Amino acid sequence: INIFFIKILDKTILPELIIRPHLNLNKSGLVDRLKFYNSAITIESWDIPFRKSLTECRIYITNHFSTTFFEALAMNKPVIVINNLDKIKPKSMYFLDLLINNGILFASPESAAEAVSTAYDDVELWWNNKERQKAIKMFCDHYCLMSKDSVKLWNEEFNRLVNRSQ
Repeated sequence: INIFFIKILDKTILPELIIRPHLNLNKSGLVDRLKFYNSAITIESWDIPFRKSLTECRIYITNHFSTTFFEALAMNKPVIVINNLDKIKPKSMYFLDLLINNGILFASPESAAEAVSTAYDDVELWWNNKERQKAIKMFCDHYCLMSKDSVKLWNEEFNRLVNRSQ
């Protein structure tokens, strides 16, 4: 999240905005710059478990493809991603295009802020759009392994790796 995003975001949403910057970004002065721009912004501590934070937020907004992004999608939590895709491998573009075409992935903070402002009043209606959910499922089927047997699957994978190295 950056100041460009905050400037475009509907001003009625700002009091509800909670920012959880990466620990390394706190050192760069990001929090101070955001607070200088708008003192009403809430900064969330890493003392709060991410899953708790995610379940309590209305929409998760991120600027990178990290574990938290994949977790949010796997939990079917409304997500907006801001990423200019400059380091993306071409083979990934088919699935990322699904997110772009369904209003989940944006190349600029301004377009993402406009999307959040539009969807915010009824996030559930926006998120549960049939085509959007189809795109999310396709993306998750390819990138987010979700299984009730995850412990068993990880065990099998570790055993396979150990056996291959012997």
